[in-house]
Amino acid sequence: MHLISFNVSGFRSLTEVSDIPVRKPTILAGHNDGGKSALLDALAFLLGKHALAEDDRTYLTIDGDEVSAPLRCEESIVEGVFTLDIWEQEQFDLPERIRLRRCCGEDLISRLEVWQPIPADERLRDLSPHLVPALKELVKEFGLSPGSMRKPDLEQALRRYGRNHAGSDGWVTAPTALDKRMPRYLPFDGKMAKPDEAVKTVLVGRFQSYMADPDLKGRLSAIED
Repeated sequence: MHLISFNVSGFRSLTEVSDIPVRKPTILAGHNDGGKSALLDALAFLLGKHALAEDDRTYLTIDGDEVSAPLRCEESIVEGVFTLDIWEQEQFDLPERIRLRRCCGEDLISRLEVWQPIPADERLRDLSPHLVPALKELVKEFGLSPGSMRKPDLEQALRRYGRNHAGSDGWVTAPTALDKRMPRYLPFDGKMAKPDEAVKTVLVGRFQSYMADPDLKGRLSAIED
């Protein structure tokens, strides 16, 4: 999975920032307290590497109200446009380009959501709470034929059915395994005392991402056999 661009709203000083491109490289420049660190932490939040805290929620400004205590925004949202590789498209039954967002409300509970057709049946909008027996009952009820009775195949069949029987597009809970496919976030500080350790961290991270690739795993297994 690759990140193309992202938007931030309600995150510290970033009330509303849109269409931040991600290139090779992307250069972020600005004066002190200009929001650079906030933007990087917002990116880390989107990629699941930053837990939102109360201090991360943007303060609201109310014109003419200088007496009451400041209020924080109801929801902090970071949305990204991603491209999926062929394996991810097949595994999650999603198009090559998708919109994902991670959001938190006052409860500070993070939610990862994907923009797609909303199933007319409310039970299919969030499959994560369902255990295998419940998923099997739904598959039987709708007369579906999944690839197997394993949970991923059951969920895939139900998601496909839900998209084919939807009324409109909107945000729905993303498949749990999709969160694990997020791009790796590896911060590197050029001023650190031991830059070799930072370089090692980056290289190890890249190695781990390559080793986690399903296609590479298959080829390694073939070579071992």
